[in-house]
Amino acid sequence: MRHRSVRVSQPILPERVGGARRAFFERGASPAGAVPDAILQSWRRCQRQGLSVDARPDVAPVPELSLRELRQRRERLWRLARPELEGLASSLASSDGIVLLTDEEGWVLDAEGSNSFLDRAGQVALMPGVRWDEGTVGTNAIGTAIVEGRALQVRGGEHFFAPHGILTCSATPIFDPFGQRVGVLDISGDARHAHLHALALGRHAVDQIEHRYFADGLDDCELLHLHAQPLL
Repeated sequence: MRHRSVRVSQPILPERVGGARRAFFERGASPAGAVPDAILQSWRRCQRQGLSVDARPDVAPVPELSLRELRQRRERLWRLARPELEGLASSLASSDGIVLLTDEEGWVLDAEGSNSFLDRAGQVALMPGVRWDEGTVGTNAIGTAIVEGRALQVRGGEHFFAPHGILTCSATPIFDPFGQRVGVLDISGDARHAHLHALALGRHAVDQIEHRYFADGLDDCELLHLHAQPLL
């Protein structure tokens, strides 16, 4: 089982992020310490890919038929993740949060939780059928977690595009038993509120999904159980 490190972010002041954005995007300075290093690196990658911070990302969900095909191709991922998606959706529904499942490329396969925040997230295309990779929508938890290969949180104005500043998102990559990335689980909520436990919740959920992946492929195998005490 793959072990992942999760960095718990400290609360960040909106004015600090605003100052970091002005320093980086208007003056070309590197505001070290104002935002996490992973965010600065992501901003730089987005610029190198030709994204303009003043633009609004032009994205729309794929047609329903294409979304169904996406889900069918990732049926195993969707099936093994269902218990965690349902459990998180139930707990997040009352706290204005949502949980999302994407494939390994960042295509959103499912989004559940608070109906009011699902609507709000939909205003910036955080919804099924949209690809949330860095090259398309800039710095964001799903896409940046894919690039970094680890769990991380992107809060408010740390997103590359300003409209995404309404979100705080915490994403954890999902790996199969062979170490291949198969998807991402993301917990998103209102950027005006602290989401101190979202990364831990996501990590725990992904651990369960990865254990299920392991067990799912063992139908034709014999399991050998080892114990420190030889007589047990």
